[in-house]
Order: sequence, then structure tokens, then C-alpha cells
Amino acid sequence: MIKGLLLALLMVPTTASALDLRLGLAYADEPLYNGIYYDRSPNGIDYPDHGIVGKVELSQHLPIDKHVGFNIFATHYSYLYYTDPHYGINLLGVELQFRFGK
Repeated sequence: MIKGLLLALLMVPTTASALDLRLGLAYADEPLYNGIYYDRSPNGIDYPDHGIVGKVELSQHLPIDKHVGFNIFATHYSYLYYTDPHYGINLLGVELQFRFGK
């Protein structure tokens, strides 16, 4: 239910600014899944313990007033140069944003 509500709020263009898309890269010093999956030998799946991780984020800003608003976001992390057998890490959430200054 909460996922459906967040997705509906993400798509509300009447009270919100345009959708923002962010693409990024990072170097993971630790394994992306941190030992959650043990797929190495039996299944023949061998993903790296470290490497370059890609990030895709889609966000929608809902202003409350000039300095305060909500951001609804969907984020995906996965290996960039390797096939990711677990389809990456996906996040869906809401954050409260404060803007200080003018």
C-alpha cells in the first residue's frame, strides 16, 4: 500500500516541480551486497567484491512553502561493468528538505 501511495505522489505533477533524474558513479570499497548472497560456486555466478557502482535516482519535489518541501524518490544501485544477478538495490522513500538562505 505504501509503495502505491508513494508512486502516486511521485506522479502528481500539479503541485510539484518537474521530475529530476540523477545519474552517478561510485567506487565501492566493500561488496555491494555485503555478504548477503552466497552465489559464487554452486550457481556459477561470480560478481565482484568491489568495483564501480552505478546510481540512478528519480525524484519529485513537493513544496510546502518557500523553504520547506518533501522529496519523493526512487533510487537504484547496481554494478556498472558486471551482470548483477540480484538486479541491484532499489529504494523508494520520502525525505523532508529544508532550504536555508534566500
